[in-house]
Parts: sequence; structure tokens; C-alpha cells
Amino acid sequence: MCECVECGHGLDASNMHLTCCPFRGQRIATRDAIRDIMYAFTQESGHTIWRERWYTFTLGASLRADLYMTREDQVFVTNVVVIDST
Repeated sequence: MCECVECGHGLDASNMHLTCCPFRGQRIATRDAIRDIMYAFTQESGHTIWRERWYTFTLGASLRADLYMTREDQVFVTNVVVIDST
């Protein structure tokens, strides 16, 4: 069984502990809040936008983007990362 590197709590297959861990959970909540603010601002700018959408690059690699935006013939893929500044 794997353990959380921050607190040592055991991880299950769904990794739900990472959303409520007192060490990592705040970072995930902050990331989600930033993503949601960016989503709201982008909607107001006239872009078509999706949250947590899979995107495939021309070379075949795929990733889940936090925000996937389109406007006319442009595509914008954004990933939000929150790091510990200490």
C-alpha cells in the first residue's frame, strides 16, 4: 500500500485522501478555486470553455487540461499548478 508523502496516511485506489489531507488538501482546493475563477473570466470574454477536458496533441500524446478554450480558429489549453512557496 502506498502512503501520502506529507502525512504518512495510507492511500486507497481512488486516492481520496489527497483531497482531504491537511497538508495537500488545501493545495488542491486552492488549485480548484483558481481554475474556477479563470473559467468564469474566460466565459465572460466570449471563449467557449470546458473544465477538466482531455486534449490530444498532434503527435498523439494526451493530457487532461484544467481549462480547454476555443475561440474562432484558436485553441488554448491551460493547466493550473499550485506549489508550496516555502
